[in-house]
Amino acid sequence: MASKFKLGDMFTKKYTRDTIQLEIYEITYSPIEPVYKLKPIRLCGDNVILGEEALIELYNKIN
Repeated sequence: MASKFKLGDMFTKKYTRDTIQLEIYEITYSPIEPVYKLKPIRLCGDNVILGEEALIELYNKIN
């Protein structure tokens, strides 16, 4: 199973303004889809864990 994203890819939440950018720091592979762990780049807020489909649906890749 190949993932569409790689370590270090950065994202912002869709349909919002002035949100902290998130960066992928770990990728694990479940039987269904890749699971991404993202952390805020300014260390403000909590880490986010999302499957690939949720990441595509909720966030825009910025780099």
